[in-house]
Amino acid sequence: MRLQETAGEPIPTYQQPAHIVSTEEKLEIVELLIAQLPEKQQKVLLFSANEVPQKKIAEQLNITKGNVKVLLHRARERLKKQLVTRYPEMAAELLSSETIQSLLLEKT
Repeated sequence: MRLQETAGEPIPTYQQPAHIVSTEEKLEIVELLIAQLPEKQQKVLLFSANEVPQKKIAEQLNITKGNVKVLLHRARERLKKQLVTRYPEMAAELLSSETIQSLLLEKT
């Protein structure tokens, strides 16, 4: 997948309409969206994706565990919204991707 920069926003362009998005392309899209999150949301989301416990995240960022939960929830919701808004033709496929779900879903 190639990305074109239009008015500061990356827009995917495809060679064919029935393009099947690879895992690498899905991750590229998600990385672009994560980069647009506020810095603390980015950090909390990436720590969580790497299975760092919330208590450790809180210590590392010098915030409360409750704040970690709030930032994580907001980051996940914002990513989901951006996926649906900016990539509507691929949103269902992207949201069903196991790799992306690990970023977006609450761990129990």
